[in-house]
Amino acid sequence: MCSQWLAFVDESGNDGMDFTQQGASEYYVLAAVALRPSDLPQAAAVFQDTKLAHFKNAREMKSGYVGDKDARRLTVTASLARAEFTLHLRVAHKRLLHGKGFRYASSFIKYLLGDLVSDLLSHYDDPVIQCDQIKTPSFGEDLKRYLYSRYPPDLLRPWSFNFVDSKDNLCVQAADIIAGTGYRCCERSPDAPEQDQLLQLLNKHLSKGSFRPFPPPRTTEAPLDPLGSYDPELEMRAVSDAEAYLSRHLGTKEPTKAALVACIAELLKHNTLQGTPTWVTTRRLAAACEVVRREHVSFRSVRSFVGKLRDEGLLIASRRNPGGYKLPNRMADVVEFLNTQNDKIKPMMRRIQKARNVVYGLSGTDILTDPKFQNLLRLLPPVGTPADNI
Repeated sequence: MCSQWLAFVDESGNDGMDFTQQGASEYYVLAAVALRPSDLPQAAAVFQDTKLAHFKNAREMKSGYVGDKDARRLTVTASLARAEFTLHLRVAHKRLLHGKGFRYASSFIKYLLGDLVSDLLSHYDDPVIQCDQIKTPSFGEDLKRYLYSRYPPDLLRPWSFNFVDSKDNLCVQAADIIAGTGYRCCERSPDAPEQDQLLQLLNKHLSKGSFRPFPPPRTTEAPLDPLGSYDPELEMRAVSDAEAYLSRHLGTKEPTKAALVACIAELLKHNTLQGTPTWVTTRRLAAACEVVRREHVSFRSVRSFVGKLRDEGLLIASRRNPGGYKLPNRMADVVEFLNTQNDKIKPMMRRIQKARNVVYGLSGTDILTDPKFQNLLRLLPPVGTPADNI
C-alpha cells in the first residue's frame, strides 16, 4: 500500500435509468486521478498548459466542450497524459444493470462511488479525495455521510473525502476530461479511429486492477469453487437493493420501519465491496435497533425484522454456529441461508404430515383439501406418505 496520495474524482454520463426519456445516458463513468503530493506541482502545470492551449476562452476544462470530436479529444487527452498520475475507473453500462436499487439515483451512485473509494483505500494509506459536486449539495452531504459510515476515518487512518467546485480545481477538471474519454471509448464508434489511441492513453495510467465494469463480464471458465467464489453480480444486487431501501425509508418515525432501517444500515456498515463482509451478530443488530426504538429488543424481534426485510425482496444471508447475518457476495452465503431455513422447515412439514396421516386414518378425510390449506397441499407429498420420507 502506498503512502498518502491525493485523488481527484469526476463523473461522465448521468444516473437516469428511464431510457424512454431523452437525455438518459447509456453509460455512467467515474474517474479518479491519483497523484503523489510531490507530483502535484508538475501535474498542475501540465493541466494548466492543456487548459490554456485547448480551452482558452472557457472558464474550465469540460469533456462536454469536446463532445464527439475525437481528434480534438485525442489531442487534449494526450496533453493531460504527459503528467504523472495513476488512474482508477468505474464504468456502468446502465441498460444492463438489474435490480430495484438501480432505479434510485442515490443508491446507484452510492454503490459505484463507494466501490471507487474502496479501491482508493486499498491502494493508498490515507488518501485525500476531492470530488466534483454530484447532483445537489444536500445529495452530496448524504453521499459523504454514507462514505464515512462505510469507511470510518480514525487516528490510524485519517483519510478524507470532500466535494469541491471544479472551476477552481484543475485536477478535478482533468478527471472530468478523462471520465468523458472513458465514456466515449465505451460508445466505440466505428467512424472514430482515434478511440484505440484514446484507450492506449488511458491504459498507460490505469492502476492494475482498478478498471471495473458494471455489470462485470461473465467468464467462460468455471471457477474451482463456483459457490465459494466472489460473485460481483450477487453483491451488486444485494448492496444496491439495500441502499435503495435505506434511501426510501431513512428518517422514518414509525418504530418497526425504523428498526428495519437500523438493521440494513448495520449490515451495510459491515459490508466491504469486493472483500469479505463481516457476519453481523444478532446481538449487534439488536443493539442497533435499541438505539432507534429506545427500548429492549429481543433476538426474536431481530429475526422478525430480518424476515420483514426479506419479504421486501432484500437478499440477507444468515448462518448458525456461530450465528449472524450479512449481505451475500458468494452463492455459498445464499446456500448457507437455505440450509438454515431447510433445517427449520423440514421438521415442521414432517409434523404436519404425521397429523394429516392420523386424521386420514381415523376419518378417511384429507384435512389439507380444505381451501385454506391449499399452499400446504402443494408442498407436501400425497396423504398416507410416511412423514419420515420428507
